[in-house]
Amino acid sequence: MLRFSFVLLLGSLMLSGCVNTKSTLNLVPWPKSVEVNRGVLILNQDSRIVAEDPILLPLAKVLSDEVYLASALRLEALAGFGRPGDIVLTMSADRNIESYTLDINEMAVIQGGSYDAVALGTVTLLQAIISEGGKVTLPRMVIVDDPDVEYRGLMIDTARNFRPIESLKQCVMLCRLYKIK
Repeated sequence: MLRFSFVLLLGSLMLSGCVNTKSTLNLVPWPKSVEVNRGVLILNQDSRIVAEDPILLPLAKVLSDEVYLASALRLEALAGFGRPGDIVLTMSADRNIESYTLDINEMAVIQGGSYDAVALGTVTLLQAIISEGGKVTLPRMVIVDDPDVEYRGLMIDTARNFRPIESLKQCVMLCRLYKIK
């Protein structure tokens, strides 16, 4: 049931089909800068999610599970350096603490100023995944983004309105997919 809910949530954020222009991308919220290029990056069983900084390895494992839920493609999550066809997570001290860049070319590189920034980039990557006919692809593009406001949150009043734990878990997943802290 949780897998179905997650796929349904991701499906509401993604557009199936071929992506050729930025008007066909369903990215929520819309990034500050989007440059769509020709072609796609094909993800397959040889693709991996690589954390260049060991601190990002837990995020790589979470992303691996989310890619599986969205596409039924299981990608290995590991620490190290990327190769063509991989998704690479990396941090840079030169960046603003919540800004990130998603550069999809021969590999998908998400570079952020902090763990949280890289996590925001992974959500954008999830929203860009196209899973159709057993083929999983990402449009080649460069996205530069950071949040408009520092505080983004949701309050659920469980003191006066009972919510089952599964409902709360779905809210947490929705917050991640909409980049809400």
